[in-house]
Amino acid sequence: MAAMGLSPGCHNLGSQVVEINGNSAHLAGTTTLAGSIATMQKCVKHFKLASGCSTVEALEGASLHPAQLLEIEQRKGTLDYNTDADFVFLDDDLNVHATYIAGELVWPRQTSHSMA
Repeated sequence: MAAMGLSPGCHNLGSQVVEINGNSAHLAGTTTLAGSIATMQKCVKHFKLASGCSTVEALEGASLHPAQLLEIEQRKGTLDYNTDADFVFLDDDLNVHATYIAGELVWPRQTSHSMA
């Protein structure tokens, strides 16, 4: 949802006013959910914890399986030869350290130390 990453409070999103409070987004002044503001990182971590699956299974659930469902696994969801080379560097706790699209760094995590 477009509200992901916005600060707490009311925000205009299209024709709706959405109120962000904690981890939820509601139509302002109501209890009606406006959508999810959870990041993919948070969803993968939650899925792994809640299901007890392995890290590989959690990551495939966020990459390979959606690509298969959309029938685009020949380009997305894997690091096979001739795929799009979209990937993330993660640590053992599934924290994102860098994002690459088409093999190009598009988001480096800002840290005080190097990942060397």
